[in-house]
This record gives sequence, structure tokens and C-alpha cells, in this order.
Amino acid sequence: MPVLNFTFGGSTGDLHSKDYKVSKPYTAHILPAKMMALLAYRLLKNGSAEAKKIVDGYKAPYTMEEYKDYVRKISG
Repeated sequence: MPVLNFTFGGSTGDLHSKDYKVSKPYTAHILPAKMMALLAYRLLKNGSAEAKKIVDGYKAPYTMEEYKDYVRKISG
């Protein structure tokens, strides 16, 4: 499935580290929430036409078995 990983500012330090700190709460929390809500709206309006178009046009790079084999191979 195609996915998006939003990355926004409003913080300092390395993500998932003891040095991580939210320095601008609006930028770190409110703007990403607005962006995700707007994206969901655009994907789901008109009977989910845009979401269906994206999903129907997606070609996975691996079959499930190919992916499992790949993970086993890199896991050692």
C-alpha cells in the first residue's frame, strides 16, 4: 500500500532521543493535524474516488512471499 510519512518542524534534537524537544507546539502538533485532516478529506470525498484511484493504480514491488524472503535474507 502506498503511504506517506509527514515530517514537520517545530522540534529540536534527534527524533526518539533524550535530546528531542518540541520547540514550537503549533508547528509540531497543529499544522500536521490540519494537513492530515485535509488529506483525508481529499482522499475520501466523492465516494473515495481519489483513494480508489491511488490504490487501484498501485503495483507492489514484492509479492507477500517475496517480501517475507527479503526480510529473512536481511535479518541474517
